[in-house]
Amino acid sequence: MSQKMKNLREVTSKVIEQMFFMNEETVPDTYDAKYKYCAYIDHAELKINLCCGNDLTKILTENFLGTEDFDENDMKDVLKEILNMIAGNYVGEYLREFPDSIPVPKIISFSKNAKSNNMPCETLFYEGLPLRISIED
Repeated sequence: MSQKMKNLREVTSKVIEQMFFMNEETVPDTYDAKYKYCAYIDHAELKINLCCGNDLTKILTENFLGTEDFDENDMKDVLKEILNMIAGNYVGEYLREFPDSIPVPKIISFSKNAKSNNMPCETLFYEGLPLRISIED
């Protein structure tokens, strides 16, 4: 694992723990590595992806909003906000010379749950569900 990826994993774990009150878990014996949403930042000097399945996205959204009353747009907004917090912490800690303001994250929804591709990534687990994070070296 590259140093960039180690740093991103650490930042991601801290953000999820501090803002969403969820602790990273060990890898479960079995899990479904399918992702419905992918929030991303595509900047010349910072490319980060955060992919998440529907069930974990619902849990994160409920924790963040403090209510069970939300829709898919709220879920997408929460994932973009998570990525924004991760990127802000990452840049503040490891890319102090970042030349621009951090771009606003974008999100895509897969019509069918997408399986993980071969892009270098780290998978963190919360509530037994995978959250995939990747950064371009």
